[in-house]
Amino acid sequence: METLKAQVVEQLKKDCTFDGSISSYMNQIMIRIPDADFDGKVKEIKQEVQDVVSHTFDHRGENLSVVIQCDDIEKEVAFTIWKTN
Repeated sequence: METLKAQVVEQLKKDCTFDGSISSYMNQIMIRIPDADFDGKVKEIKQEVQDVVSHTFDHRGENLSVVIQCDDIEKEVAFTIWKTN
């Protein structure tokens, strides 16, 4: 049986429209995007990820840690999607 994190990664790969890669590493969901307008895109990507997770996995028994990283510069944003029960 797949873990929640693995299921979320697969769903994000199917549903998200942003340019970048999605994977998991050390209990985190990792999203890597190109350098172009990193600061401007982070808020949109975060909202899209939260929307997909909330819609598809509305009953979550564990917290999900998400990290958005830039390919070319050392910049990242981390956030948590909290469990629902």
